[in-house]
Amino acid sequence: MYGYCFTVRAGQAKGWSLHEHKDDRYTLISGEVLTHLYDARSNSPTYGLGQQVTLTPEGTRQLLIPAGVWHLSVCLSPTEAFLINHPTRVYDHGAPDRLLLPWNAPEIPVDVGAQFPVQFSS
Repeated sequence: MYGYCFTVRAGQAKGWSLHEHKDDRYTLISGEVLTHLYDARSNSPTYGLGQQVTLTPEGTRQLLIPAGVWHLSVCLSPTEAFLINHPTRVYDHGAPDRLLLPWNAPEIPVDVGAQFPVQFSS
């Protein structure tokens, strides 16, 4: 079994990512994370739909993200969140199974910016 630890810093987002061949399997260790999912699988009954899953120490701590689903995680806690991922395939540095988009990608109709307060200076 292959696994690794990753973090999302307080007030930050990590993503959008998509894997074509492997599933991600997240387990929350500490902190609180909101993961946005967007189904890009054309043969899926939930194609084009989004979902939000909050991972907390008091509630859901694990999340399966199927191949073909875009995902982005936002740290909701005041401190860095720690997670472990046990993907279904080992990372291949020669042929990485990972597509990336910026957090505000127009291809994904999810307003991630709404998660963050807007600050104006005078």
